Amino acid sequence: MVGLFNIWTKIGTLLVLQSNRSQEFEADSFANDTGYGYDLAEALDHLDGYSGEKSKGLFLTLMSTHPSTDQRIAKLQELGVPYERIN
Repeated sequence: MVGLFNIWTKIGTLLVLQSNRSQEFEADSFANDTGYGYDLAEALDHLDGYSGEKSKGLFLTLMSTHPSTDQRIAKLQELGVPYERIN
Protein backbone atom coordinates (compact mmCIF):
# COMPACT_ATOMS: atom_id res chain seq x y z
CA MET A 1 0.00 0.00 0.00
CA VAL A 2 2.87 2.39 0.81
CA GLY A 3 4.45 1.60 -2.58
CA LEU A 4 1.22 2.50 -4.36
CA PHE A 5 1.03 5.76 -2.42
CA ASN A 6 4.62 6.61 -3.43
CA ILE A 7 3.87 5.94 -7.10
CA TRP A 8 0.68 8.02 -6.93
CA THR A 9 2.61 10.89 -5.30
CA LYS A 10 5.28 10.80 -8.01
CA ILE A 11 2.63 10.84 -10.75
CA GLY A 12 0.95 13.80 -9.09
CA THR A 13 4.25 15.65 -8.86
CA LEU A 14 4.95 15.08 -12.56
CA LEU A 15 1.48 16.38 -13.47
CA VAL A 16 1.99 19.54 -11.41
CA LEU A 17 5.40 20.15 -12.99
CA GLN A 18 3.93 19.68 -16.48
CA SER A 19 1.25 22.23 -15.59
CA ASN A 20 3.95 24.68 -14.48
CA ARG A 21 5.76 24.29 -17.80
CA SER A 22 2.50 24.85 -19.70
CA GLN A 23 1.89 28.02 -17.71
CA GLU A 24 5.33 29.31 -18.72
CA PHE A 25 4.40 28.86 -22.39
CA GLU A 26 1.12 30.72 -21.74
CA ALA A 27 3.02 33.56 -20.07
CA ASP A 28 5.41 33.72 -23.02
CA SER A 29 2.44 33.86 -25.40
CA PHE A 30 0.96 36.71 -23.35
CA ALA A 31 4.27 38.59 -23.54
CA ASN A 32 4.19 38.15 -27.31
CA ASP A 33 0.57 39.29 -27.55
CA THR A 34 1.41 42.47 -25.65
CA GLY A 35 4.34 43.28 -27.93
CA TYR A 36 7.23 41.92 -25.88
CA GLY A 37 7.89 38.63 -27.69
CA TYR A 38 11.17 39.74 -29.24
CA ASP A 39 12.38 41.29 -25.99
CA LEU A 40 11.53 38.12 -24.08
CA ALA A 41 13.33 35.90 -26.60
CA GLU A 42 16.37 38.17 -26.43
CA ALA A 43 16.36 38.15 -22.61
CA LEU A 44 15.97 34.36 -22.47
CA ASP A 45 18.85 33.95 -24.88
CA HIS A 46 21.13 36.24 -22.89
CA LEU A 47 20.21 34.59 -19.57
CA ASP A 48 20.84 31.18 -21.10
CA GLY A 49 24.40 32.26 -21.80
CA TYR A 50 24.90 32.97 -18.11
CA SER A 51 23.17 29.86 -16.80
CA GLY A 52 25.23 27.40 -18.79
CA GLU A 53 22.09 25.32 -19.33
CA LYS A 54 23.04 22.07 -20.97
CA SER A 55 21.08 19.15 -22.31
CA LYS A 56 19.33 17.26 -19.52
CA GLY A 57 18.44 13.63 -19.19
CA LEU A 58 14.86 12.39 -19.17
CA PHE A 59 14.50 12.48 -15.39
CA LEU A 60 15.77 16.05 -15.04
CA THR A 61 13.60 17.16 -17.95
CA LEU A 62 10.51 15.64 -16.32
CA MET A 63 11.36 17.21 -12.96
CA SER A 64 12.10 20.71 -14.26
CA THR A 65 9.71 23.51 -13.39
CA HIS A 66 10.36 25.49 -16.59
CA PRO A 67 10.69 24.49 -20.23
CA SER A 68 14.17 24.74 -21.68
CA THR A 69 15.28 28.04 -23.16
CA ASP A 70 15.45 26.42 -26.59
CA GLN A 71 11.82 25.28 -26.29
CA ARG A 72 10.63 28.69 -25.11
CA ILE A 73 12.40 30.57 -27.90
CA ALA A 74 11.18 28.04 -30.49
CA LYS A 75 7.58 28.56 -29.30
CA LEU A 76 8.00 32.32 -29.57
CA GLN A 77 9.35 31.88 -33.09
CA GLU A 78 6.29 29.73 -33.93
CA LEU A 79 4.17 32.66 -32.73
CA GLY A 80 5.93 34.87 -35.27
CA VAL A 81 8.75 36.42 -33.27
CA PRO A 82 11.58 37.05 -35.77
CA TYR A 83 14.40 36.25 -33.33
CA GLU A 84 17.60 34.38 -34.17
CA ARG A 85 19.64 32.77 -31.40
CA ILE A 86 22.93 34.49 -30.59
CA ASN A 87 24.85 31.32 -29.79
